[in-house]
Amino acid sequence: MSRTPVRGFAIVIGITVMTLGMYPGNAIAQVEQLKKDIDLAVEGNRSAVETAVAQASKGTWAASARTLLQAMPKANVFQILSGNKQAMERALQYFPDAIRYAGEKVGEHVSLPIASTHDISQMRQSLDLAVQQNRVSVQNAVVYAQAGNWGDAVYTLCSIPGVPQDKCVQTFPEAIRYAASKVGQSVAIADPDRSDGASPAVKEPVGTSSTPQPGRTCIREEKTKQTYCGQIIP
Repeated sequence: MSRTPVRGFAIVIGITVMTLGMYPGNAIAQVEQLKKDIDLAVEGNRSAVETAVAQASKGTWAASARTLLQAMPKANVFQILSGNKQAMERALQYFPDAIRYAGEKVGEHVSLPIASTHDISQMRQSLDLAVQQNRVSVQNAVVYAQAGNWGDAVYTLCSIPGVPQDKCVQTFPEAIRYAASKVGQSVAIADPDRSDGASPAVKEPVGTSSTPQPGRTCIREEKTKQTYCGQIIP
């Protein structure tokens, strides 16, 4: 008897495992929830989702990210203007998945690769230069992020001249944390690896003074024996 069907089945399983293996534990559930968020966004504000996809197709990633966030479903009456913070943070954590799925929902193909370590390195280099040449814009982006105004935060940071928009939105959580550290601030954004969905304590570069200062706190990682200090954002 032929064994071809068995081999074919094995290949399908392998592809599935590889796809799911791109994300750790709780992140898989977060991506599934993100798809539900976008389903609701399409149902409630299809035109905004279509606009976000069209902007992505043109390579205006900063505008695309802001528009998609503005379309996120509202969780309660108090979020009519601000939007659903959790849904926005999920979209930023997994923006390549978000924009690809949004495109599928409105019948358009648009994609952005998941960020690599090289992308993160390029993003940091561009932000180093941005802080020198457009410090006010970087500071404004950080202020927006600290206030939970994620749409304006991603648009302001990722549209700074010289900052590659695709790399910026690909790596936005890391980008905004890094930008904040460069101007002496800190930003908290949901950590996909935490099962409770809470924002992590913000870590600043190694070498920061371990002496607590007003409005700041320090934590020590037992594995690395390194101390990190940062400002706790309410």
